Amino acid sequence: MKDLQMLVQLLSGVKVSKLNIIGTEGESGTKVQQLYDGILEGEITDDVEGAQRFYPDGAYSVKYFGKLKRKLQDRLLNTLFFIDVDTPQFTEYNKANQICHRNLLIVKLLLSYRQRHLAMIIARKTFKKAIRFDFIEVALMLARELRIHYGSITGETDKAEFFNKYIEKFLKTYASELKAEKYYSKLMSFYVFSSANKPEALEMAEEFCDNLRSLFGEVDSFRFRYISYLVYILRYEAENDYGNTLKVCQEALTYFATKKHIIVKTVLFQFYFKMISCHLQLHQYEKAKESIFTCLDLVPEGDYNWYVTQELHFLLLVRSQDFPGAFKVYSSVFAQSNFSSQYQPVLERWKINEAFVHFLMLKGRIEQVKDGVSKKFRINKFLNEVPKHSKDKRGTNITILILQILFLLEQERHGEIFERIEPLRMYSSRYLRKDGTFRGNCFIKMLMQLPAGHFHKEAVKRKATPYLKKLESMPLDIANQAAELEIIPYEELWEYVMESLDNKVR
Repeated sequence: MKDLQMLVQLLSGVKVSKLNIIGTEGESGTKVQQLYDGILEGEITDDVEGAQRFYPDGAYSVKYFGKLKRKLQDRLLNTLFFIDVDTPQFTEYNKANQICHRNLLIVKLLLSYRQRHLAMIIARKTFKKAIRFDFIEVALMLARELRIHYGSITGETDKAEFFNKYIEKFLKTYASELKAEKYYSKLMSFYVFSSANKPEALEMAEEFCDNLRSLFGEVDSFRFRYISYLVYILRYEAENDYGNTLKVCQEALTYFATKKHIIVKTVLFQFYFKMISCHLQLHQYEKAKESIFTCLDLVPEGDYNWYVTQELHFLLLVRSQDFPGAFKVYSSVFAQSNFSSQYQPVLERWKINEAFVHFLMLKGRIEQVKDGVSKKFRINKFLNEVPKHSKDKRGTNITILILQILFLLEQERHGEIFERIEPLRMYSSRYLRKDGTFRGNCFIKMLMQLPAGHFHKEAVKRKATPYLKKLESMPLDIANQAAELEIIPYEELWEYVMESLDNKVR
């Protein structure tokens, strides 16, 4: 009771502002609450809409709306501290995460207001929870305060030494976590954001992995292991070593199984998702299917991760020539109510998948269905589209350019193919020189033999043979490219091309 009395006295002696949180009674008529509701319902999507809605006649509408946005942001940030985690939607780990980090802040604030006794009660209780859930940073900071308290305030040296040992242990663990994060960030900058020399990056990755592996016997923290496994995956992915990538994923999942009270679905998803691509590249289609269904069980339908999993599901079904199944996945994706609001790269990739569906319809592999989803596709619009895609866009651009030629060939629009070959040749010579686009380059050169052979089947086949052999010298499972760059392997696409030709000269 004494602690409660002191806390009441503390808060009564200072000015406490009204609880500025979203959802409190009496807020429904305020502009802040209306803005919140408008954003939630999707009625307000940008600053122009917002300014016109709340300040339609004012010369300073944009300025006033900016202030309103800041007020809402402040309210939302305040509301974070009042989230009720004692509901079924939060896992035990989610609850512990919220409680431990909130309590750490409370301990710091209580100490700043000289409420040491209550602060230490909360610190001890939170320390135990932080250890159980591997919140090393939180546990380290709490142990630090508890060591000071028992060593210099109460003189309980045995308790001070108890927390001192934990500090020494946690310092090493925390340093290991920071090292793993540094390695991961550095490799990501090399492989994703840099054109650095690949052998140099691989040598660095091997060194990083050796350094981290040497700590496995000494450091047992969830975050350290999690980031370390990601470093290993980066290393093996850079070498196109799908077998070892799978082994790392399986080792990670085995380790996570020992921390069931800690693991969250998003982490499990990350490793199962990596396994899908590996199984696809190794032509292990049944195992890929198992990983796909596991991933779909881990995420809600319509979630971002659901969409990217369905991309690989579609790819698997096309690769295994289950075309009705592929059409079913395609239809389920385009029927989602939130499809149009997905990130642009997701929309771009699914538009390409849509084009493949309609190409396969033209080839008779998928039954043409006049449903609401399928009839929205416009072939001529797709043929006139100039590829303008996000970030490193060479892969998607190659696919679009190839598909455009295939559609024109299927429709016997040979004159238009003649017109497109020269721009295609220039694109190939300018952008397709690196290993990651080797197969795409080979296939484009094969397509360039269509007009060179005047669309005569035997002539085109003869002229394209040298490039087909080059393509076959770099099988899909060892090519330095993502699995999704070839929805249908180029060798199979070439068979479709041959089907569309006859022995007439054009």
